[in-house]
Amino acid sequence: MFRTRHFTAKACLLAAFALAITVPLVAAQAKGERVLHSFDPDTDGFLPSGLIRDRDGNLYGTADARGQKDFRGVGTVFGLAANGTFTVFYRFKTKLRDGKYPIGGLARDKAGNLYGATSEGGGGYDVCEFGCGTVFRVAPDGTETVLHAFAGSDGDLPVSTPLQDGSGNFYGTTEYGGADGDGVVFRLAPDGTLSVLHSFDGSDGAIPQGDLLADKKGNLYGATFDGGSGNCAAGCGVIYKLAPGGTLSVLHSFQGLSDGSSPDGPLVRDADGNLYGTTVGGGSTCGDGDGCGVAFKLAPDGTLTVLHVFTDGSDGGYPEGGVIADGAGNLYGVTVDGGLQYCQAGCGVVFKLAPDGTETVLRSFDSGKGGFHPEYGLTMDKGGNLYGTTWEGGANGDGTIFEVKTK
Repeated sequence: MFRTRHFTAKACLLAAFALAITVPLVAAQAKGERVLHSFDPDTDGFLPSGLIRDRDGNLYGTADARGQKDFRGVGTVFGLAANGTFTVFYRFKTKLRDGKYPIGGLARDKAGNLYGATSEGGGGYDVCEFGCGTVFRVAPDGTETVLHAFAGSDGDLPVSTPLQDGSGNFYGTTEYGGADGDGVVFRLAPDGTLSVLHSFDGSDGAIPQGDLLADKKGNLYGATFDGGSGNCAAGCGVIYKLAPGGTLSVLHSFQGLSDGSSPDGPLVRDADGNLYGTTVGGGSTCGDGDGCGVAFKLAPDGTLTVLHVFTDGSDGGYPEGGVIADGAGNLYGVTVDGGLQYCQAGCGVVFKLAPDGTETVLRSFDSGKGGFHPEYGLTMDKGGNLYGTTWEGGANGDGTIFEVKTK
């Protein structure tokens, strides 16, 4: 049977959030933003994902929706050189066998190959109306290879960045599909063999989102947007650990307003084994009453500490894309809404959280050429400069790549 495609689960949740509350901010806005590139929907694509950065300062990412007009727009893989030159390495084509709509970020190997996932296309059209998605490789010469086309039973709608181990295996998640339709964690071997390591069933989570994180022992950590034992209609989401043998443990099941709901975006882990991340709901009664999200710390013993409750005011609202960390234990991320009120509910912010939870807004976006509504997380260079993307604004109104200096 055909299933109607959802763009992303988080888009459905965010569509319900509208109102804003303003509270005093502990620390004032610092530094500024520089637009490195404004997307042209006729040539570059738009709705850019998160970025990765190589040692030479080049940035790489994917853009969803429209690519070049000749291809009717099903996405691109791009690079932005340190000198500002923007290059489209691959444009996905209308035949869809090569994939359609790359949503997640990219991984890059030493040879310069780029790896990612498309949310549609590839195959599985008897189960998924628009195809169940692919994992792909784009070589430095622009040649694209589909490494796996999902069929529904082994996953549907992959949106996470592929995580590669030392043996060349890739790990990732799909939002749907699997034995119960609630998403899977998979491993893709170098020879193209895909193994479903875990199928979610709702009680242990549903709709896994964000990238996987691995420790030195080979355990995988991640988050699901729904499911678990929380007080939300479909569950408030979980943080989980998947052991190399395939045993999944729920480390925390979110409860809603008290500790957050719907964790979204990758996690980071410190030397003591603490996990850090964000939720796009819960924490307070702002927005439509379901909360505007939190930043949290999850200790190895299962104790969850809310580091910051977002209000959708000057501090931002609905943090997507998780967080990254520097060597001093500070966390950095973005919110889709909040900040300066040029947009109806705010245009979003780049924030910094100190280890004690003190927030500093590093950038409040406006609705003009500076870009607004950042949807994906950040990457950082050795100098502490932050790089990210916005889905709207810029010279053409279709998103930007930006830099924020923290020093």
